[in-house]
Amino acid sequence: MSGDVAALTAALDADPTTLNTPGPGGWPALHLAGHFGHLDSVELLLARGANIELRSANDMQNMATHATAASAVPEARAPILERLLAAGIPVDATQHGGFTQFVPLVRTAMTLASVDCWRAARISTSLPTTDAHPTRCLRSDHPSDGA
Repeated sequence: MSGDVAALTAALDADPTTLNTPGPGGWPALHLAGHFGHLDSVELLLARGANIELRSANDMQNMATHATAASAVPEARAPILERLLAAGIPVDATQHGGFTQFVPLVRTAMTLASVDCWRAARISTSLPTTDAHPTRCLRSDHPSDGA
């Protein structure tokens, strides 16, 4: 997936039924956009009504958050996961084998803690347990405080 939003827009305009249709590997466009780190494509797909609870049509039977948590572009994980969680994807959804994206989400939040404490806190507080909160932000770390 190239992340070409203009091409994606044209494809969806030409055939809106492809929005939630899985590709050859079984992943629909939202899974692919998340996995390959294309936030603009994720935004477009969500705006067009992509089914956030759609599972892949392959052996994994995963959701877009699972695909994003295993992103090929690690630096894109956090903003895409934030967006998907804000759209309402259940954080505790399982994929084949009973695996959740919970551990990768915690790892993403913990990795961010050294870079962006407040983004890490937003991700971790969407997780199903307060014990998962990986960081404690200092008041002086908040972006609105000029830090």
